[in-house]
Amino acid sequence: MSAPAFISSRLFRRSRGGGVAMQIATAGVAVGVFVMLLSVSIVLGFRGEIRKKMASFSGHIQVMAHESLYSPFSRPVTFSREQLDWIAAQPHVESVRPFALKEGMLKTDEVFRGMQLKGVEADSVLNLDHGPSLRISRSVARALGVKRGDRVFAYFFDGSLRARRFTVVDIYETHLKEFDENVCFCPLPLVQQLNGWTSDEVGGLEVTLDSYDYLDNESIVFKRRFNRLADAGGRPYVSLSVKELYPQIFSWLSLLDGNVWAILILMTLVAATTVVCGLLIIILEETGLIGLLKALGSDNRQVRAVFLRLSALIVVRALLWGNALAFALIALQRWTGLLRLDADTYYLSEVPMYFSPLLFLLVNVAVFVVTIAALLVPSLVISHIRPAQTMRFE
Repeated sequence: MSAPAFISSRLFRRSRGGGVAMQIATAGVAVGVFVMLLSVSIVLGFRGEIRKKMASFSGHIQVMAHESLYSPFSRPVTFSREQLDWIAAQPHVESVRPFALKEGMLKTDEVFRGMQLKGVEADSVLNLDHGPSLRISRSVARALGVKRGDRVFAYFFDGSLRARRFTVVDIYETHLKEFDENVCFCPLPLVQQLNGWTSDEVGGLEVTLDSYDYLDNESIVFKRRFNRLADAGGRPYVSLSVKELYPQIFSWLSLLDGNVWAILILMTLVAATTVVCGLLIIILEETGLIGLLKALGSDNRQVRAVFLRLSALIVVRALLWGNALAFALIALQRWTGLLRLDADTYYLSEVPMYFSPLLFLLVNVAVFVVTIAALLVPSLVISHIRPAQTMRFE
């Protein structure tokens, strides 16, 4: 062990039970790392949960009739077997499901509510059977005053008034107002019949990928394949990603990313400033030691190495404390859901926390590198301390 390493380790062990400057520096860095890790975990959790909900509800990519973008009503389109096989053969496609839409109104004896029926295959939505079954959101169920097993009438206006009776077989809740307050599910053939479509005509296809990470690339592939093409009836296709279908939600997620970057930068600066101030105090407290080392023949570089190593030990200890606290809170939240949220505002009922080893490692490395780099300037104070002055001071 070199002399700087030996001296710095002795100073570190001597001050673990005391040393106000070291304790303040340790606490400052630990709190900064704790806040940064929690910020990264929460934002990753929000992004993951919202993306998962969006994908389960509308898929990652939709291919539909181009006319549907400019019409208040869903327009039909057909897909050939060759096109369906091409979609299924794409490397990151997990599932493909057809859908159809129909605007109408749900009514009970006392309440009515405008809704959009979304027809899907019976086995693609939980608890939806092949009969006149209906899957509605919890908020709509409360508004209509219905529960599972109750019957509700739906009315449709297509030049004439038509009515259908449905049985509520399931109640879902996504906390996404765009879906919960407007969409209910029923079997696909029923919506095709209401729209007057053939069994081959659908409103579009919802394509779910095996990972959101491939969305941008796959969206480009689908646009090149379907945009500017038409089906057998001459109706042009259009392909849209979930980010294009619901830009307001993903813009909100982008704002969260910006807030996290601001927190990371601020907390890193706070940690670096705390360690710098702590090092300056330690240097002032150990002025006699610095003078003694210089009197014994140590040059400025060797003395600076002592205090830089000491600071590195302080930062490592602070990182361990910050990581331990962050991991403990993340584990507690994932197991218990202790921290709750207003679902109407944040789309989730509890704070989501996600653990990413790589990103957490990057945060720790970044904090360590920045704080040690910031210590190079205050360590120059050592070069101005002269043995004669310290001995006279003593």
